[in-house]
Amino acid sequence: FVGSFAYQQAAQRGGGGNHLAVVNGQPIDAGSDSLFANYYRQFYEQKRRDKGEEEITEQENRRLLRQALDAVIQRTLILQYAKRKGLEISRNAVLARIMQKGYYATPDTSFDQERYEATPESDRQRIYRQEREQMIIELFVDEFISGAKISDVELSSFYRLNDYGKKIEYMFIRYDDVPEEQ
Repeated sequence: FVGSFAYQQAAQRGGGGNHLAVVNGQPIDAGSDSLFANYYRQFYEQKRRDKGEEEITEQENRRLLRQALDAVIQRTLILQYAKRKGLEISRNAVLARIMQKGYYATPDTSFDQERYEATPESDRQRIYRQEREQMIIELFVDEFISGAKISDVELSSFYRLNDYGKKIEYMFIRYDDVPEEQ
């Protein structure tokens, strides 16, 4: 469903092949097993849980598709930037994260060699690549985003520009337990 819908959207927009976008020469695929499709499924399931029995409209579905595409583009841009800046994670750190998350664990052990060997090589490579990329993104956030200094003037200008202020029309205050003089 996801893959065919994404292909249809790409075709309507004039996209070539199965690429939804190209980020600095790197294509964003729309296949059913792509990162885009995984994000879309995740966002779609969350929306379904939030809405309960209510149907998801076509407009909401398009918003979810856009949200998934934006997430993939953001991830791609961060990984491209990290590569240009030489941000790297050691192989041992990635393997330690994989063990910590218990990909090849059993109830008795933190690492089961038989389970590891029974996992197809393509799946092992996919797990390694995903964990490595996630660790690079976390490193990027720690080094570049968390360290950004924002002045009070910049922050207030941002909120004024985007009109994030909330207007309160009324407020209900319970005063059962407040002494009469207060």
